[in-house]
Amino acid sequence: MDFKEILDIFEVAHVSQIGGEGSEALGSSSCSENAEYSSDQDVEDTDNLYYGNNFDAETAVDCTDDLEKINMKETSSDQLMRYHFPDRRVAFMFYNCYGRFHGFAGRKSRVVKNTNGEVVQQTFVCHREGIRNANNALSRKREQKPTSRCRCPAKLQVHLDLGSERWYIKLFDDIHNHSFLDEKYEGMLPAHRKMSDYDKYQMKTMRKAGIPTSGIYGFFATQAGGYENLGYSRREMYNEQFKHRGRKSSDAEDAIDFIKDMCVRDDMMYWRHAVNEDGTLRHLFWCDGISRMDYSSTVTLFLLVL
Repeated sequence: MDFKEILDIFEVAHVSQIGGEGSEALGSSSCSENAEYSSDQDVEDTDNLYYGNNFDAETAVDCTDDLEKINMKETSSDQLMRYHFPDRRVAFMFYNCYGRFHGFAGRKSRVVKNTNGEVVQQTFVCHREGIRNANNALSRKREQKPTSRCRCPAKLQVHLDLGSERWYIKLFDDIHNHSFLDEKYEGMLPAHRKMSDYDKYQMKTMRKAGIPTSGIYGFFATQAGGYENLGYSRREMYNEQFKHRGRKSSDAEDAIDFIKDMCVRDDMMYWRHAVNEDGTLRHLFWCDGISRMDYSSTVTLFLLVL
C-alpha cells in the first residue's frame, strides 16, 4: 500500500488545516468573539473514535435540564469529551456551566467556516485568555480596572459532525495559569451574572403592578433560596430596565420570549404561532412537557375504559 492509498483511506485531502498559527495561535491581543476563519477547502469530519464520542443518547446535552443532571465537579476530562450538543449555543452553555463549578467563566472565541460559509468549528476560552489592549490606556480618562487577563491557555473546541449534525468536543484543555475563585464568588463573574428570560418577564410584570425593584430582587432571592443562589445582583436588574426603556415591545413579543425560554428548560415543550400581514400576532398555541404527559395518560385511560 503506497502513501496515496493511505491518504485516500483517511480522506486527508479533504480535511482543512484548521490548527497552527492561522487559527489557534494566541496573539498579543485578546481574540474577538466574532473572529472568523475560513478554510481553503471544505472541512470534513474525521473519525470520531479518536475523540471518544459515539453520539449516544446518554451523553446528549440538548437543554438546561440535561446540564443539571451532570455532576460537573466530579466529571473527568475523558467523560467530558463524550458529550455532544445540537448547536454551538448549548455547547457554550455547557462550558460556561462547567466553568462555574470550577471557579472561572467561558468566553466565545474563534470560529472556522467551510467554503460554503457555514460554521463548522468554534473555540471557547477562559475569561482570562489574552491580554489587555495597551492602546486603550492612552485615551482613557478614568482609571483602568485591575488587570484580569493573563494569557490563560485553557479552552474547549467543538466541531460539527456532518453525518449526525451534532457538535462534539474535539479539544479540551483544562490547564489554567491562574487561581480560581471561591465558590461563593463564582456567581459574580460577568458571564454568570445574567437574568433569564423568565426572570425578565416576571420583573416586567411586577414593575407594571407598581412593585419596586428592591422588592422584586428580594422576592427572586427568596425563590432561589438566598441571594448567593440568585446568579445576579440588583445592578443587573436596573441595567435590564434601562436597556428596555427606549425600546417599545408588545405583550405578544414578551409572551414569545417567555415561551422560548421555557423551550430551553423543557425539551418536550411544543409551541406554534401565526402572524397577520402587518406582523401582529394572530394565533399562539403552546403545551409544556407536563401537559403533554398528562394528556397522554388521559387518552390511554379513556381507551382502557372503552
